[in-house]
Amino acid sequence: MKLKSIILIGIIIILASIVITIIIKVKKKNEKNELPAITFTDIFQGKIHILDDNNNQYTLILFFDPECDLCKDKVILLSERCNSFINIRLFMISATSKEKIVSFFKDNNINICDNIFIISALNNLIDNEFKNPTMPSIYLYNKKNVLVKKFDYIAKIDEIINYTSN
Repeated sequence: MKLKSIILIGIIIILASIVITIIIKVKKKNEKNELPAITFTDIFQGKIHILDDNNNQYTLILFFDPECDLCKDKVILLSERCNSFINIRLFMISATSKEKIVSFFKDNNINICDNIFIISALNNLIDNEFKNPTMPSIYLYNKKNVLVKKFDYIAKIDEIINYTSN
């Protein structure tokens, strides 16, 4: 009887250790804020992009709304400085319709470099994957698809560029 109790306690301890280890690993993975594997189609280029397929590049995501003045400023600044973003994929994502986004870019004569991808995405997809970002929000992911920094609307473009040179 004693041996059975000792074995049972040992099994319980082992199972509890396994459960705790799994919980810790899942929690650490969620804390990493990894780039989700979402497929988008670029509005202007018509190319399909998988967000976490970064080809050993940084990924910069700007969430914007064409009707937001702060967003307009960030879109224009990032577009003007797109050549400064070497080895960076820049996704500009909005929950607005494709038509409004196209109109926004054309009305403001915004340049779209080869490394900039303009995306129209469902609002609930953005909210679920990026935890309700404010507009504008900028997320920078490293070459391993892990969130480096989340910038708010007051972030300077040079500050963002500096994070990619580290």
